Amino acid sequence: MLRSVLLSAAFFCLFTATAYAGGFYVCNEAGEVISVAYGRFENNKWGSSGWTNVAVNRCYGFTNTLTSTRYYLLVKGASGKIWGGNHPFCADTGGFYYPDGTNRSTCKTTMNFFSVWVPDMVTGQFPDHYAAVIGPNNQNLNHPRAER
Repeated sequence: MLRSVLLSAAFFCLFTATAYAGGFYVCNEAGEVISVAYGRFENNKWGSSGWTNVAVNRCYGFTNTLTSTRYYLLVKGASGKIWGGNHPFCADTGGFYYPDGTNRSTCKTTMNFFSVWVPDMVTGQFPDHYAAVIGPNNQNLNHPRAER
């Protein structure tokens, strides 16, 4: 009995450590497959890329470390639903990568992403990981702190 409890505890710890390793994640609780475009600060510019499919009730890690206080997302559901905001980034309907995703002269089209604020609201400390959860009824997706 003790052996099975220890094995279960070891499995739980291993799964938890793997599932919640450091980085920025998008978790899908929308009830449908979602495709995610992602904006982040890299090489002193705001880059954008997409699309990454995330299955229902799954998370996808976009980074293995947190490198910024804010990230930007645009999410499309399989049903056609859009989770967006008011931050224009270079984007295309097919796969894309723009190393300077806010420079409109480098792309044909822009799409409106929403902002995600990473630091803990109470302490201001950076966590080692952060998950943006996309649900079926998310509204007002721009995080007020990231809008400053």
